[in-house]
Parts: sequence; C-alpha cells; structure tokens
Amino acid sequence: MPSDIINRLLDRLDESKRHFDERSGGGVGALKILEQLEKRRITDADSLIRFHEILLFMRAYPQSARVLRHVEKILNTFSRRVRLLSDAGGDLTPLEYVEVSGIAGTIVEDTFSYQITRWLVRRYSSRVSINWELHEDDYRLAATWPRFLPLLEEDALVEANVPYLNWLRAAKGRAHGSDLSWLIERFEQLPLSEKEKAELYES
Repeated sequence: MPSDIINRLLDRLDESKRHFDERSGGGVGALKILEQLEKRRITDADSLIRFHEILLFMRAYPQSARVLRHVEKILNTFSRRVRLLSDAGGDLTPLEYVEVSGIAGTIVEDTFSYQITRWLVRRYSSRVSINWELHEDDYRLAATWPRFLPLLEEDALVEANVPYLNWLRAAKGRAHGSDLSWLIERFEQLPLSEKEKAELYES
C-alpha cells in the first residue's frame, strides 16, 4: 500500500517538474523533494513506477545541471529499489506491464527482430535468454533449425513430437553461453545475406 508521505512527495515533485523560471525556484524546490525521496524506501510498485516516470521527464527536461545530476543518481538506484521491493514480498505485477517495461532491475519479455536480438546478444549475452515456456510453434523450428542441425530434418519427418530442445542442447554440448547466443551464432554463420538471415529468423 502506498505511503501517504510518499504520495504527497510524488505529487509535489510532479507539480514542480514543470517549473523552470526563477520565480518558481528554477528547480530548487524539485531538488529538495528529490533529496527527500532519495532517502525513502518506496514499498509499492505503482509508486515506484510513478517516481520513475517523473524522473524520466526530469531527465529529458532538466531544470538545471544540478537537478539533472541528482535525477541520474536516483535513476541508477532503481535496480536496487526493485530488488528491495521484491525481497520485501511486494507485488511486482505492475512492473511487468508493457507500458512501463524497461525499468532497471525488471524483466522485459517481447518478440524481437533478428537485428535487435543480435544486438542484445552482443551487448548483454549473459542477461538475455529465450523463454521456452512461451514457445508453442514447433513448425517454425522444423523449418529453420535443420539448416544448422542437419540430422534434425530426418527426425522431424518421422517423429510427431520432436524434442527440439534436446537436439539443441546436444548440438550445443559444453559451449558457453545461452541457447539464444548459440542460435544467433548459427544464424550469423549461414551463407546468406543479412536480409535473408533476418527473413529466415522471423519466418
């Protein structure tokens, strides 16, 4: 349940974020509120989301260099704030909605293009993975994977329920990295143009 004090501070910060002129303090008021919120632990996801959205606005439209530095400092604490909320048994469901996805410390699930997936693997290989529990279309695997798992094609022709993950893990062996990293490497090695690889990946 959101704290009344936190709510009042967020209301004041939301109001002050648009004050840029000297008569309204030019960010001084916002800075004082930021300093108060920085010290407080937010105990519900909705308030944490609201705080994050206000900070993003202030990051995009900073009232001063000092406010900008303070906003960035607080944004860098969000991974820890999410972890503390989780450790305290807080309901993280609101953080899973696509409208607020991308907050540090949370999980983002989506279907990405070949180019985006490859970029993510190159930059964050240890932090991205395939959620196999959500995968349902084995026909797409049957049409694509035999290109880099040649023996799989024969099995796919005679078996009704091909254990695709078993094939993947057997081919991967003791190779380091995730299933996703291994698959992207196989796509990159195909003798196809980048456009053809993308079309095959997304087919």
